[in-house]
Amino acid sequence: AELAVAVREAAERFLTAGVTCIQDATHTNGLSEWRLFERLISDGALPLDVVLMEGYERLGELPESAAGGRLRRGPVKIMLHELGESIEPDETELARRVARAHEAGRQVAVHAAGERAVAAAVSAIEAALRSLPRPGHRHRIEHCGLLPDGMSTKLARLGLGVVRQPSVTAERGGRHPQPLPSPEG
Repeated sequence: AELAVAVREAAERFLTAGVTCIQDATHTNGLSEWRLFERLISDGALPLDVVLMEGYERLGELPESAAGGRLRRGPVKIMLHELGESIEPDETELARRVARAHEAGRQVAVHAAGERAVAAAVSAIEAALRSLPRPGHRHRIEHCGLLPDGMSTKLARLGLGVVRQPSVTAERGGRHPQPLPSPEG
């Protein structure tokens, strides 16, 4: 009951600001989170549309939509951590995860902030697209805090989206993705 009241209050603030749809990008989302959002919407506590990312470890658990289309399954979220000179999961495992989600026809959202992580994410997506080309794939990099040199052109060529986060921009400063050139340019 307390959660429903808090959600309703937060939702009213969003609506007042003109926001009618939110996205939960938690990388562990699965069926239990789906059911919670479905209940909040159905009970009237959440008057917003919701896109719920599906955590990679939960791939295949979520239906496409519920609550009369107000709850929709979003991209598959894959977390990528930069640990000094390495990334976790490593490049081979990352490529396997991206390929699995891509082959399932799903949109992939790879959380990658540092240069090494961004480069690995782009390489994994590029390999999946080379193996199984799919126009309109809508794959994206979440945060993309720092770009290796020349990466903007590659992002554009592959048709990858970049989803920025203001706090990452404020923390990282420096080299941020500039408006991407068109794939033809």
